[in-house]
Amino acid sequence: MRILPIILVIAAVSGCASTSSSQLYRPANYSGPAWQLQINQENKAIKDDMELVINGQSVATIALSLANRFERVQGEHGGRPVDFACRYHTDVGTTKPQCQVYIDGKLAGNF
Repeated sequence: MRILPIILVIAAVSGCASTSSSQLYRPANYSGPAWQLQINQENKAIKDDMELVINGQSVATIALSLANRFERVQGEHGGRPVDFACRYHTDVGTTKPQCQVYIDGKLAGNF
């Protein structure tokens, strides 16, 4: 019976993980350095929190769950409009979040 609490703790901890991925993007008519687009993902037991960070600044946050499989939010960075959309995608029995970032209405990144 001592092993059951250990298994429950391991299961609870393994259900929470954080990942991050990034891409570079240079807006049209922009002469400065490329922007670093970063998606921080925190996997929780019943939802996934997705955060869009541009050049170290949090721009938008989305919470996906099985009840809320798609969400789109708008923000702004450097005086330009930013659209951040995420959805769950199922492929061969695996469900994972996919996100797209649009800046000035143009696709800036797929995550």
